[in-house]
Amino acid sequence: MKIEEFLQDSIDGKISLDQQVKFLGYYIPERIKAEDMTEFVNFMMRQTTKRLSMPGAIDICGTGGSGLPRINTSTIASFILSELGVGVAKHGNKASSGRFGSFDLLEALGEDIFRDDWEKEYRKCGRAFLYARKYNPVMKHFSEARKKIGVPTIFNLLGPLLNPVNPARQIIGVSFPGQMRMMAEVCKKIPKDRVMIVRGHDGLDEVTITGPTDVVELACGKIKEYQISPEDFGIEACSFDEIAGGDEKTNVRIAKEILAGVCQTRHADLVYVNCALALYLTEQVETLREGYLMAKGDILGTIAESKKLPLSDRSFYDAIAGDSVSLIAEIKRASPSEGLIYEGKFNPCAIAEAYEDAEVAAISVLTDKRYFEGSFQDLEDVQAVTEVTPLLCKDFIISDYQIYKARDFGADAVLLIAALLSVEQMQRYLDIARELNMDCICEIHNEEELEKVLLTDARIIGINNRDLKTFKINVETTNRLVPLIPEGRVIVSESGFRCRRDIKKLDPRVKAVLIGTALMKAENIKLKVHELTT
Repeated sequence: MKIEEFLQDSIDGKISLDQQVKFLGYYIPERIKAEDMTEFVNFMMRQTTKRLSMPGAIDICGTGGSGLPRINTSTIASFILSELGVGVAKHGNKASSGRFGSFDLLEALGEDIFRDDWEKEYRKCGRAFLYARKYNPVMKHFSEARKKIGVPTIFNLLGPLLNPVNPARQIIGVSFPGQMRMMAEVCKKIPKDRVMIVRGHDGLDEVTITGPTDVVELACGKIKEYQISPEDFGIEACSFDEIAGGDEKTNVRIAKEILAGVCQTRHADLVYVNCALALYLTEQVETLREGYLMAKGDILGTIAESKKLPLSDRSFYDAIAGDSVSLIAEIKRASPSEGLIYEGKFNPCAIAEAYEDAEVAAISVLTDKRYFEGSFQDLEDVQAVTEVTPLLCKDFIISDYQIYKARDFGADAVLLIAALLSVEQMQRYLDIARELNMDCICEIHNEEELEKVLLTDARIIGINNRDLKTFKINVETTNRLVPLIPEGRVIVSESGFRCRRDIKKLDPRVKAVLIGTALMKAENIKLKVHELTT
């Protein structure tokens, strides 16, 4: 009998319990092939009651089955990651056989796991907890057979792959070492963008801190295998007894202590390293150690352990707030709308030196890696070769940590995108920047975002002329919004400037323009700057 026929007949009640037991008894983890698993996944996903849209969400979920006394690591990590700006759509279940599962913990913490508005909740707080039985009800047709078999079957591996959001990026913990690569091959076939399959050498289906963790990673269609250790996160290994979980009361207490920031045991480190891997997966950090420190919340003392974080000594605000229209010249390799922009060997230091020689008001450096192929190393290098020109770190700022990091790498200002942030977040980031003697450009695209920014004390408002949905540029966006901005705020216009004529079309209240693509495509940067400013 073919797999799809078996599954459909089981749902329709056409197969006896003994027939189910015989069929599923063959598909124990040691025998499962990627082709079979993919067929199971594709069929079961078609039975999902509702597909959900949660842009950018990842899932961190294990298969279970280790048999070890453990805490609910990935569930606790989901709360921390969402606070750090990583969207999490966690798919899971209540435990069977008297254990205490992820959704048992969520209920104990007061979460309504049966709610129907998770998409709305995700947009609000960046996390969703998707109860598997609600979205995959056909699983009930196989429960009796699985109990009768009494050993793990293919269904023990299916869970993490049946998330109704179908996230492109995922961390999947497994208890079956022989099936790690098979799971990665299935993720490649589904397909997914980037997935890390993990298993601790102690048997945990997650990153462990008792010793090495095996990783099978799928990225850009290629699969590679390697190990990570507690030392990679900057911490020492421990015994399993130090991270073991217990009964419901014990696990709830540990979870609450970690989430309150008062946990004094190594359980906290276990959660932080799993957060760190997710931060690394989503490219929020460049190293696992950086991810651990970010998850732990140790900012000032850990960005640059051997030195005190310096204050900015170049005033971005003063540089662009003069009487004439100033130029903020940008350094970037690529963009989502244009692809590769800079032709030839990219040398951010040489570009920065040319900008400073041409006396631009400020320099913007793209540090986002995924969409713009930038890096914080570019920012640090540019800071080292410039003497007086203030630097703007242009990235998707979604956490306090990124502002401190930007300062540590030489930024004098950061970009805050109103579309990504709440009023409260923007004000907090403005306050942090002020403590570091830094400035912020609060970027808007429309009237709604402007209303948010005007509820803060932002001194600089950037108007992006690019429509983020269509990528079309219309410089009149700036002229439409300028009259709505009260006096006393410095206005910067961004995107769409190719020549001096374009700049002259702007409302006279605009104090600066941010230009990247036109400069990056110029054969002679100095001549292009001269053309734009005179």
